[in-house]
Amino acid sequence: MALLALTACVEQTEPRTQLTQDAEVQALADTITALGPAVDASEAFAIAQSALSYSLEQRRLYGVSTPALTHNILVNSGLKERGLCHHWADDLRKHLQQLDVSTVVFQRVLANHVNSWRIEHSALVVTLPRQGIDGGIVLDGWRDGGDLFWSAVEDDPRYDWVEIRQALAEKRAARKT
Repeated sequence: MALLALTACVEQTEPRTQLTQDAEVQALADTITALGPAVDASEAFAIAQSALSYSLEQRRLYGVSTPALTHNILVNSGLKERGLCHHWADDLRKHLQQLDVSTVVFQRVLANHVNSWRIEHSALVVTLPRQGIDGGIVLDGWRDGGDLFWSAVEDDPRYDWVEIRQALAEKRAARKT
């Protein structure tokens, strides 16, 4: 019964207009292009267009109709098959890698990985090749249920991101203590 009450609290948002969608694609493309002079603008545009549209497709594929944390409950209880944050990040990465871009790379990141009082969270970051995540652009479809959140890593208001390899090493070290 409580689960039904939680799922009934879904905020309905107005559908985006084509003009709004086009402006968001261009804004994300411009942000990716601004990572550095070597970034190909056509690649940045393709990434932006693909990331924004695929995030909406993921919403449909995962059957998301509730807020993210409620959807996690449905997945963890076996009522839904996919839609945890790591699914969003891994599937988006696979999708974007099909674009075969060469001027940027996609890195998996983790937040809250050693904080037992906060829920661990995964996302994807776009960076220049051979660059850490600082200065990159975080792409997170999970947090808004398919409406792609994106920002500079250091400007993300909710999460302190760590590269996946570093996060896994920190988790292993924390288990040993």
